[in-house]
Amino acid sequence: MNNNPHDLKTTAEPEASPSIFKILVAKRFSGLFWTQFLTSFNDNFFKNAIIALINFGTIAAHMDSGQRKMLIIFAGLSFIMPYFLFSATAGKIAEESNRIKIVRLIKYLEIAILGLGGIGFMLENIYVMLAMLFLMGVHSTFFSPIKFGILPVYLRKSELIGGNALIETATFLAIIFGTIAGTQMILMPNGGEFYAFVTMLVFAVLGLLTSYKMPQVKNTILGTNISYNLFAHNKEVFEIMRQSPRILKYILAGGWFWFIAAVIMTLLPIYVTDVLKMDKDVYTLMLVLFSVGVGGGSVLCANLLGGEISARFTPVAALVMGIFIIDIAVASDMLFTHNGLGTLELFLSHGTSWRIMFDFLMIAGAGGLYVVPFFALVQFETNKDEKSRMIAGNNVVNALFMVLGGIYMLITTHIGVDIPSVLLITGGLSFVGAMIVHFCIDDSIFKTMLK
Repeated sequence: MNNNPHDLKTTAEPEASPSIFKILVAKRFSGLFWTQFLTSFNDNFFKNAIIALINFGTIAAHMDSGQRKMLIIFAGLSFIMPYFLFSATAGKIAEESNRIKIVRLIKYLEIAILGLGGIGFMLENIYVMLAMLFLMGVHSTFFSPIKFGILPVYLRKSELIGGNALIETATFLAIIFGTIAGTQMILMPNGGEFYAFVTMLVFAVLGLLTSYKMPQVKNTILGTNISYNLFAHNKEVFEIMRQSPRILKYILAGGWFWFIAAVIMTLLPIYVTDVLKMDKDVYTLMLVLFSVGVGGGSVLCANLLGGEISARFTPVAALVMGIFIIDIAVASDMLFTHNGLGTLELFLSHGTSWRIMFDFLMIAGAGGLYVVPFFALVQFETNKDEKSRMIAGNNVVNALFMVLGGIYMLITTHIGVDIPSVLLITGGLSFVGAMIVHFCIDDSIFKTMLK
């Protein structure tokens, strides 16, 4: 492999709409793709194993419904909060340090964090699990501005949409496999905790190995100026965003997806047990559908745009999300009732269940179609000397929207709003988001149609 940063081809080289497959197999990209896949696999394996224990496993047996809901929401916030707290610092480090060395250091730390997390599993200590989940959030926070900041270096302009679609696909394929493995393995009656422990360590080591396949790149800024004051870095990235109102508009529009995603993903385990009254296998199926949908929507976005960097389809995507979120709320009232938690076989035997599955698939597909262009626009239009910090600012804003989604869930749960009503409200909010994005995007497809 060529590791000379001066030999990496960038956006200066013209290429017309390269295929997704050609981007995937390119040596300059494949190391990043597999490192992202393995990182995301472990994130989701660990997080969903914890949620499974809270919702279906040994921890659930010691809690009432209200405590269980609050702990699930808190687990989600534990993973998200580091993005809000540390993204600006992560972006600064990404610009002023050797990015590939930082990736490898992050991967070594992942092995240590998940080793302690596995011990938490075997001790059935929820405090150790949540502490390590927070640290995994920190680990992913520092990887994020590097992976997105390095894409415009590894890829040409015409490859950026396809590259982002592949990164999103890697992420959501990892969610599928990580969710299935984490949820099912941790609940195995004999030795599930040990098998989960070993699986996480194996994938962490594989992620370390693939990080050594990532070509070196030049630093964008020489020297280091890292402050221990986290707020100083946050202020710096917010100032960079403020000075680029067009890019800030893209960041805020993209953040809206993460609010909706945070609400849906936080609701999902509670929705499955308390509304559908189904077991862990139905929860796993729903997560798989959501992941397949986002990955499919991301690839669809790349194909529709053909290498062009544009967000013209995003208002339609936001509208579609709202329609199908509302339909899930309506369809939930049509399910039959039964005693205890129903099985996957029972769930699939009911016609309304297929409608709900289709709704989840469409919400996720529209989400993939929605979010990919905003990543590419931020990457392409940002000055190269500010790229990692702008992406860090993007992460801060995304995390803020996700935290707001968690707070929204805490408030609605606390005041006793039922799950179908929360879905109705969320669907309505997605309609509002569609209108706002329509007016913010210059080439919105609705504007084109009205000309």
